[in-house]
Amino acid sequence: MRCRWPLSRFFPSPSALPLLPPPRCRPTIHDPRLSPPPSTLPPQTYLSEERPKSILVECPATQLALLSAVDGEALQALRRLCAPVVIEVSGGALRLDAAARLLEPARAKCQAWLEEHREGERELAVPADVWPMLQPRLAKLGADHRVTCAIQSGTLVLSGPEKYVGEALKACKLFVRQHARTTASVTLTREDAALLSLRLRAARGELEGATVALDRASGVATLKGTEDCVEKAQAAVRGLVDEAARCAVEVALNGALEKCLSRPPLLKLQEALECALVADKATDPPTLSLRGRADAVAKMKLALERDYDVDEHEREMTARTIPVVIGKGGATIKRLQQESGAELSIDRASSTLRISGKRAAVAKAVAAVDAVLDALGFEIEISVQPRQVGMIVGRGGSNIKQLQSDTGASINIEKESGIVRIRGAKPAAERCAELTRQLLDANGVYPSAAPSAAPSAAPPSKPPGLT
Repeated sequence: MRCRWPLSRFFPSPSALPLLPPPRCRPTIHDPRLSPPPSTLPPQTYLSEERPKSILVECPATQLALLSAVDGEALQALRRLCAPVVIEVSGGALRLDAAARLLEPARAKCQAWLEEHREGERELAVPADVWPMLQPRLAKLGADHRVTCAIQSGTLVLSGPEKYVGEALKACKLFVRQHARTTASVTLTREDAALLSLRLRAARGELEGATVALDRASGVATLKGTEDCVEKAQAAVRGLVDEAARCAVEVALNGALEKCLSRPPLLKLQEALECALVADKATDPPTLSLRGRADAVAKMKLALERDYDVDEHEREMTARTIPVVIGKGGATIKRLQQESGAELSIDRASSTLRISGKRAAVAKAVAAVDAVLDALGFEIEISVQPRQVGMIVGRGGSNIKQLQSDTGASINIEKESGIVRIRGAKPAAERCAELTRQLLDANGVYPSAAPSAAPSAAPPSKPPGLT
């Protein structure tokens, strides 16, 4: 950095300098475009390279018309590119005026610009459904991009300077992409199809601007819309499936819970949370899959545990016990339902009592039914072959007497039908039935089994507990 004003000019000697801050000095800035450092070039070379000079650059008609435009925008852009060289349009060429050393770099820039803006032509096939929207915009498109737009056999032809043609082509492709309709399909699993169905109901059949038609039977989702919208919809479906796979939860499925799946409260809850419940009865035990977002799955699981922890109980009834459980005018079964909170029903065709409801209510109802039957006297039926009746009765009725004495239950045998009815308190009846089966097992015959070979002459052995 050199000071423009030497201090010796103002002060006779260094000792006479005042104690003042040094003057502000401005650094010498060297611009190689204007003049090279004089010390680096011999004087003759310096003078030769710095003398003014003019050259002509041939300009094709297309580029010349562009540079001669009334607005002068293209010419100004070229001048900025080649500054500080002065550029003028001269006849069918460009005249460059500057120091000799600046002309060759400027010539190279001009030729590159002319090459970039040479005459070009591009074609674009436009779908039929896009033509009505694109045609009114062609005039403005050509003016904005300085190109000529023509339609030839259903194809858009763009012509003009190569650079501008390329820009116009990009704009046309973008317009077509934004307005052309396309179709795509996605195949889903049963669980994912159920989840997508819920999402579509909430979104009124659209995802990301694309319409979606879902075939639950095949699991195929058909997406229709513009290319951008269809791609976004495909990405949304993939994201939905991926998140559901990460957050899936399975819970045990019983008959009572399965019945609740088709009832309005649980259907509305699925739609509100957008969490699908898909039953799989092929697994052992059957399971219920929860599919949706993580927060939705957590809320659904909590609701199932709180409100749908249900169970179902079935038991066989007899002609004697069915009226007792129902009661006069249905009074007993109504009381059992009110006290337990469970639902009780009797299928007379199959002589089956079904108890369903929340798990705790079912357990309470089962205990109440047991109490009603215990008060009546519990009854168990065993089917035997006619020749097995004698084994139960024993010589002189010894076996049947011993069974009744040991258990406190009563035994009634219908010889023609082979039905053995054991009645009494539930523990006593169950104990008596067990000892009866042991008695038949000890003699090599089983209840409800086909007749076997005749027993030996030796007296039948007695089961444990019979003396």
